[in-house]
Amino acid sequence: MLANTEKIKEKNILKGTMTSQALSRRSVFTVPAFQALGSHGNSAVEVDRDTVERMARIQASFKGNKDGVLSELLKRVCDIHPELHANYRVQG
Repeated sequence: MLANTEKIKEKNILKGTMTSQALSRRSVFTVPAFQALGSHGNSAVEVDRDTVERMARIQASFKGNKDGVLSELLKRVCDIHPELHANYRVQG
């Protein structure tokens, strides 16, 4: 029994060293890659800021033009001039 527990302990220790080695290898390769490719975090922040600014302009434009557009629409809908069509022929 004691041998089994010792094997389990060794196995866990080896797993820990393997994961730490894998993390160190990953950091060795990812740091230069980020430096070479640049940071995508800054571009994402810039895109988000630009999106917020554009949405604010669109909303301000909507609020400023809403009354004028609605009044023009109502004026056109309610401005009725009943007349016969040029191709209408009276039968009789």
